[in-house]
Amino acid sequence: MPSQPVHSPLPEQALPLPGEPTSVPVPAAPLSLQRPVEHLTFGLALFRQLAAQAPGENVFLSPPNIALALGMAANGADGETLAEMLKTLGGEGATLEQLNADYAALQTLLRRNDANMQLDSAASVWIRQGFEPKPSYLERVQQVFGAKAESADFDSPAALAAINGWVRERTRGRIPTVVDQLPPEVVMLLITAIYFKGNWQTPFDAQATQDQPFTLENGAQVQVPLMFQSGKFEHFRSEGVQAVRLPYGDGTMWMTVIVPEEGQSLSDVLRTLDAVRWQTWAQLFVRRKGDVFLPRFRLRYNVGLNSALNTLGIRRAFDRTTADFRNMATAPLFISDVRHQSFLEVNEQGSEAAAATTIEMGITAFMPETEQFVLRADRPFLIAIEDRRVSVPLFLGAIFDPTATP
Repeated sequence: MPSQPVHSPLPEQALPLPGEPTSVPVPAAPLSLQRPVEHLTFGLALFRQLAAQAPGENVFLSPPNIALALGMAANGADGETLAEMLKTLGGEGATLEQLNADYAALQTLLRRNDANMQLDSAASVWIRQGFEPKPSYLERVQQVFGAKAESADFDSPAALAAINGWVRERTRGRIPTVVDQLPPEVVMLLITAIYFKGNWQTPFDAQATQDQPFTLENGAQVQVPLMFQSGKFEHFRSEGVQAVRLPYGDGTMWMTVIVPEEGQSLSDVLRTLDAVRWQTWAQLFVRRKGDVFLPRFRLRYNVGLNSALNTLGIRRAFDRTTADFRNMATAPLFISDVRHQSFLEVNEQGSEAAAATTIEMGITAFMPETEQFVLRADRPFLIAIEDRRVSVPLFLGAIFDPTATP
């Protein structure tokens, strides 16, 4: 178990943190995903599931960020646990090699830095002091995800501060805290973070922003600052929705805004939103003149993913009796919690977004301190004096009669 952080070349290429130099080159090599439709299918399915869990409430997540965290966990899985994760994340017939190639590509694709756009993705593995994952697992997540590994005393405030500090740095302060405490059964924490900030190619005029009514699905109205812009945009109207693309910077990234037409609600749209429909819409955009009204807003989102992922097909990984993470450690592990936090701000200048996903790996053999037990050494028993660094007990005894005269 390394006592110092293990760094891979990838984090060294990540975007600079505040105060660091900004001259970071964007990789020129063209990259593509082997299973793009399957990644889209997973992201939309998870999005629909979370929306269905809380009807009428905001949902905002980063599917690639979540997939990368689950991918790190999948690299430690085996047997039926791995099979379920591969099918849910990559579709029928997906292999770990295919998904790892895509995850490695994503970690490069999700990095860029110029005057108008910043994009960064990072990963890390945190290990409870004294617990030893398999070195082969740490090597793999370092190579594929660029994940640094660090051992820490999970029971100390300093460890929590270090974990939260890492996420806070990678999200430029937008996700300040991901853990308040770590249960004693948690022996590993897998974390991914993503950050984006982009300036509109054509900013909205702040003087044109006015408070206007915004009608909720139940018919009630609230007042929002509504921004306005007139010009030429990529746009389409079809299947009961209208959509527009608002480009950032050099136009290679944009925000797509999809608004249901009269007579159709957003809930209706979400129920039928899948990869086929999304890809169909992508072919319909045509550049035309129009007016765009968009609220200026800021939101935070914090959600547990266990239930949604279980519904989508990842079940064994959460069950301490069936989970198989033998490729992560020799000790029996299971996923005790998956949590996603995100941030979004949209204003006249552009957008800023951040997200982080944490996966807590618990040890199944752990007995919580709250559970009482009785151990009575009132019959012959064994003793051992051991050194954690040595695989053989230093002293080993069988005590048949503790009153025997020495």
